[in-house]
Amino acid sequence: MDSERARSLTAKCFLLNGVIFLGSMVMFESVVRPSIIRIAGFVLEEPQNVVGLADIVMSWIFRFFWIVPAYAISFVLNCVFYEEIADVAFKYYSPGRKSKRMSFTRLIAEELYRICIMIFIFFEVSLVACVPIAGHFLAISMLTWVYAYYCFEYKWILQGRSLSRRLKEIESNWIYYAGFGTPCTLATYFFPSLVAGGLFGVLFPIFLLTAMSVSPSSTTTTRRRLPIFASSKHAVESLVRLGFRCKNGGGTGTSGKKKKSDDGAVKTTRR
Repeated sequence: MDSERARSLTAKCFLLNGVIFLGSMVMFESVVRPSIIRIAGFVLEEPQNVVGLADIVMSWIFRFFWIVPAYAISFVLNCVFYEEIADVAFKYYSPGRKSKRMSFTRLIAEELYRICIMIFIFFEVSLVACVPIAGHFLAISMLTWVYAYYCFEYKWILQGRSLSRRLKEIESNWIYYAGFGTPCTLATYFFPSLVAGGLFGVLFPIFLLTAMSVSPSSTTTTRRRLPIFASSKHAVESLVRLGFRCKNGGGTGTSGKKKKSDDGAVKTTRR
């Protein structure tokens, strides 16, 4: 893609996630932490217990005061960079075509619904990964579709596709999107969550730009949809219905308490 703006934003993602975030963790684990342990062991007379405690304290201080804030800040900046990359790529690969963004209220509603679905999906992945022998293979297979969805989501939103259409697209072309999401999944799956998040931040702009320029062919579309998100959607919809029932049931607490008026007629009062 011949776009200076897209290259600049991709470089910023690499600098933020690869150099600053991942680089700081590598620096701490390979230089700072061993140096502190050696200095403490050289100065203190009883290094075994005290140095071990100092190592634990330093690790928690580093994670709490640097890793957590850096991860939160990088998450926000990544969202901004990704959206700008998507806008630039959409204009480049679809010249003259205007983006069809949804209304703000509908966008918020679908985003909340999507977040709930993805929470249940990742919960399912965690459960499946615990299955002996085939657990990790099944978890990787599920994550390929999740990561593929993330890569194509920006394109579909700019095209004005609803959430149901986006999920249906993944389920209808599940072979294509499994192949698309495999490289990113294998590159991040076997690392700790924070390291995987940093690697994903580095690789995602590349896959995002690729998703903007490709589409599944008719040969990859299967006749039978694979219900990848069915259980998650059912769980979310069940929780929503349960919430409405609790709300309606809690607000209509009636008691048919009867009492007689002065003229002897029976009246029903509510409280």
